[in-house]
Amino acid sequence: MLGPTFFGKRKVFFELQGFKNIVYGEDTDLWERAEKTFKTAKLTAPETYYYTRAETTITKTVLEEKG
Repeated sequence: MLGPTFFGKRKVFFELQGFKNIVYGEDTDLWERAEKTFKTAKLTAPETYYYTRAETTITKTVLEEKG
């Protein structure tokens, strides 16, 4: 069963060649492929997380354009 939030190494995304162009469930497809190739684990209660925003992110660029 999939949950609402996932995180993983960038390497996994690129090695799996990202999302496939399918109508529905791109994230489900990606994680099903990841489980076949990489070690995965379910975290039920992480105590903390790190959030970073690089200077060149799309989010930052869009927010600056609208601001």
